[in-house]
Amino acid sequence: MALADDIGMDGVTIRRLATALGVKPMTIYHHVPNKEAIIDGMVDVVFGEIDLPPTEADWRSATVHRSTGGEAMATLSEEMTEAMPADAYAYLSELATDHVSRPGYDFADEFDYGLALILDGLDAAVDQDAT
Repeated sequence: MALADDIGMDGVTIRRLATALGVKPMTIYHHVPNKEAIIDGMVDVVFGEIDLPPTEADWRSATVHRSTGGEAMATLSEEMTEAMPADAYAYLSELATDHVSRPGYDFADEFDYGLALILDGLDAAVDQDAT
């Protein structure tokens, strides 16, 4: 996982993985059949780190439980917007400079409000399909 984080998934090869682990490439094949198996294993690790909602929760509560909000989401959104050129994403840039950076803006409030709107819409669609 550290190698993929450093060089990206496209750069991960059996040879590079072996070098990073300090072994010969053929040694890797004693543990996994191919690169796809390594990727599958990495996906399993990532999914294993996901915090699942309680099994007895209804769909709406489970969705709210799964949604990252507050400081964690604010940090993630800052990292994402820094990687996006302002000229290519003019509206996102405008949102960041004209709204988010103003005093009193609370990302958690905005996130929770937006999530509630989406869930209300989904709830209404489910109710409409049920009738």
